[in-house]
Amino acid sequence: MKAFVAAAIAILAFPVGNARADEWTVGPGVAYVSNINHVLDIYKADVRAQGKTVEVDTALPVGISFDADYQMSTRLRIGGGVGPYFRLSGDVKHFELPISGTVGYLFMPESNASPYVKAGLVYHVASGDFYESSTPGLLIAGGFDFARRSPLSGTIQLSFDASKVELDILCAPGQANCTAGTEKFRSYETVVSFFVKF
Repeated sequence: MKAFVAAAIAILAFPVGNARADEWTVGPGVAYVSNINHVLDIYKADVRAQGKTVEVDTALPVGISFDADYQMSTRLRIGGGVGPYFRLSGDVKHFELPISGTVGYLFMPESNASPYVKAGLVYHVASGDFYESSTPGLLIAGGFDFARRSPLSGTIQLSFDASKVELDILCAPGQANCTAGTEKFRSYETVVSFFVKF
């Protein structure tokens, strides 16, 4: 797992300044995450099971990301990403940051706008009061690059994240319909992203 994380970071750390301008695209983005509020629901339920009345902040299912792609002349591309970043604050804490590495295919590299597909692996670096573990998973994505020949280009992307996190499930004494243990689930699952790249 450490080797996978190191490889994904190495892709992002590749010196962009040494690449030709039409081969590298890098930039920040914002993303909507479909299933992150399930993390919030578990944390709220666990706090209630402990008999506490601490405040758990409401989480917006929107995070900040960073994406990088190296476009080859063969229409293949390799890339990596960090995010979207998620943090739950208040009296309880949770942090989650996916790191991914992908291989993709650009359908119309000669065009100023083109659809693409890509797939790879993603792992969630995470921590929290009720966090147990993370399991890497397949990342499948498709999107559309536009204004590719401009100094600033854009990307719209829809991705499916099959990685999972495992959180504690707590039950109050005598609580009905509750089984203590852990739950492993896709905390991000479907992600819609918009990137501005240079």
